[in-house]
Amino acid sequence: MAQYRSYMQIILVVAAVVSLLIMEWGTAGILLALTVLNAVIGMRQAGKAESAMNALKPMMKATARVRRDGKEAEIPAEQVVVGDVVLLTAGNEVPADGRIIAASALQIDEATLTGESAPVAKEARALPGERPGPADQSNMAFMNTPVTHGSGIVIITATGADTELGTISGMFSARPKRPRR
Repeated sequence: MAQYRSYMQIILVVAAVVSLLIMEWGTAGILLALTVLNAVIGMRQAGKAESAMNALKPMMKATARVRRDGKEAEIPAEQVVVGDVVLLTAGNEVPADGRIIAASALQIDEATLTGESAPVAKEARALPGERPGPADQSNMAFMNTPVTHGSGIVIITATGADTELGTISGMFSARPKRPRR
């Protein structure tokens, strides 16, 4: 019945009813046949779209390539822990915040954190001075940011709510609520 909620279907049904009222049986029959055909095609397309989404769901699971006990393994991203060595390549999403210990032409898109419009070049060198903000930390990779170019090795330093993204999320959820009037 959801197919009959679109404006085009409603217009066709109304036109068919008007045609019946003025005794235009042929026009009414054609209009009713069109609404049924339109509904069947719409249901079929919706079914195909749902099947495609269900097929894609397993591919959407975030994974991370880690090196544990000298062996490489691919694990679900939510199983990454502090101290894990994560191997990043273009196309990966950073599973948690971490210090870059090796980088080869590594670039990461940090737009979600910093608002930078272009991917940021990353390197594996220590930064002088006190801890800069996320936009100035060229030796760090941050959770949920995509690797756009190159490769790198990262040692995880924070996961979940302890990450930069978790801190930002916490600031939003800690906001005092306005009293209702």
